[in-house]
This record gives sequence, C-alpha cells and structure tokens, in this order.
Amino acid sequence: MLNLKRNERHIEILAYMNERRFDTVENLAKEFNVSDRTIRYDIEALSCSLPIYTMCGRHGGGVYMVEGEYANQGYFSSKQTSFLQRIMEMLNPEDKAIMQIILKIFAYSGVRLC
Repeated sequence: MLNLKRNERHIEILAYMNERRFDTVENLAKEFNVSDRTIRYDIEALSCSLPIYTMCGRHGGGVYMVEGEYANQGYFSSKQTSFLQRIMEMLNPEDKAIMQIILKIFAYSGVRLC
C-alpha cells in the first residue's frame, strides 16, 4: 500500500485489523509504508470511536481489535466514490436518485474520528 491519504489509510487499517485482529505497530508501519509514529497516531485516532486499542509489552504488546467486535467497513474509497459519481451522470432519474442514496451512505465523508 503506497501513499494513501490519512483517511484512506484509516479505512485500510480497519479492514486489515478486522481480518487479522492483532498486529504490531512495526508490521503495520511496513504494511502501509509509513513510520511507526504515524501508525501510533492513526491507532490513537481510530481508538477514540472504534473497537481498536494498543497494549504495551514485549510479549503480547501490539495493536488489537476488541474480541467479538468489528469496525464498520461500509465506505468507498475516494477513487471508488469518484467513479460512481461519473457513472451516476449516465443514469435515468430514478436510478440516479438510488445512486445518490448509496453514495450518501457509503462514501467516506472525511469526518474526524475524534
């Protein structure tokens, strides 16, 4: 994963953590091609409103998703949103209204998490 914007990286981190449930800061930094500090800031921001947390320690330390919890994955990336907006212009009025509702629900708004 190269050069994702912060909000896009947050969405990808959540997808990754939903699947893996645990990882280290170092591994996440490598996975997303950012510094350890950036991942720590990302996790801090995400943990304000989502079931993700960190634990310190050599054995058992790392980033965790709360057991039995899953973060909402229902967002399109900015590229997906842009693509759907272009397609929407070709739709008939009824289908266009449906697409607008879909985009309103699933297009990432960039709202601060904390």
